[in-house]
Amino acid sequence: MKYRTKISESCYFIAYILFVFSWFNRDVENIDVFYLYTNIAKNASLIFLVVGAFFTSPPPKQIKWFMLLLAFDVMLFIRTDTLFFIIITLFAYLAIKIPNSTIIKIAFGVLLFFAIGTIILVFAGVYSDVITRRWANSAERHSFGFYHSNVLPLVFSYLVAYYLLLIKHGHQRLTYMLIFIIDILLYHFCGSRNAFFIVIFLIVSRIYSDRNRKEAKTLGWLRKGIEQGLYMGACFCVWGYSLISFILPHLVNTDEIWSYIDYITSFRFTYIHNKMQILGVELMPKLTNKKFFSNQIVIDNGFAYVFLRYGILTTFLLGLLVFMTAKRYRDNLFVLMVIIIISTQNFIDNDIFDYSCLPFIIIGIKCGIGVWKERENARISQHINEYF
Repeated sequence: MKYRTKISESCYFIAYILFVFSWFNRDVENIDVFYLYTNIAKNASLIFLVVGAFFTSPPPKQIKWFMLLLAFDVMLFIRTDTLFFIIITLFAYLAIKIPNSTIIKIAFGVLLFFAIGTIILVFAGVYSDVITRRWANSAERHSFGFYHSNVLPLVFSYLVAYYLLLIKHGHQRLTYMLIFIIDILLYHFCGSRNAFFIVIFLIVSRIYSDRNRKEAKTLGWLRKGIEQGLYMGACFCVWGYSLISFILPHLVNTDEIWSYIDYITSFRFTYIHNKMQILGVELMPKLTNKKFFSNQIVIDNGFAYVFLRYGILTTFLLGLLVFMTAKRYRDNLFVLMVIIIISTQNFIDNDIFDYSCLPFIIIGIKCGIGVWKERENARISQHINEYF
């Protein structure tokens, strides 16, 4: 039985590296350098996942839920021509017996490796440092080997989220200071406001959750109110942001305040409105990548991208997975805050169905189908140091 588990875990690890590589290469400055290998890597990852599935033994009660989810994935594949959802369901299937901390560790190591590798290839002359400006005569923005200056700061923000979820409670002042210094440097050279503030929110949230744990007995009703607010926010943030992303584009030209919000978010909601006018919003649209991107309107808002590209049903299911994850970690303030912060980040950028959020989606599916044993469903406030 142990050898089956080892094979399953090894297949998960290899498949994860290959799959992330196949997606990560889309974000580099010159995708042609490794383009030949991206489709090979994607197909190879699917093969490893299928092989690993034969060596995975899920609880019998959970198999039917995986089959149901896989059937939904196949329907999406038929209508949208994307294998992504089949692949992430297989990842979750193989990860049934893999601890969530290990899932995050693998994601951290793989993403860090590719990020550092990209920067090294810039100095090696393989990739170029693309220089752009937000406006004419504004500060230069460096990409450091990626196609856009926002990519590296966003990658760093996810690495920080992974790292803070893994470290245990304790004095981490030097670590937080180092993270903050890197965050400032990336903002100086790359100019990503979203990633800059997200990293700060992550650090502040971790410090607050650690301090709240120490003072748990003295906060009383205030602590309970904050915890309840964070819990409700984490449960409904995806559905809430999706609703806002649908309504706000229709209000952009109706009042100055909405137009100003659109302006400070680089006209994201104008683009969403234009995209909705062209494609409409359906329960499960019949829409390929070629058709979706044919009008060259880029949607940076992750929630708008989901309901426009994959439909209302997929948006509801995504919100349900996040809802179940929040319920699983309802007594862990930092996990709840990470859910809210990452959701807020994707309200401005679009990384939901990408390598950055892949470990969160895998964990969300595990939470959604209830793969934990009863003893693991106990209130995790007793293990609040072990965030994942």
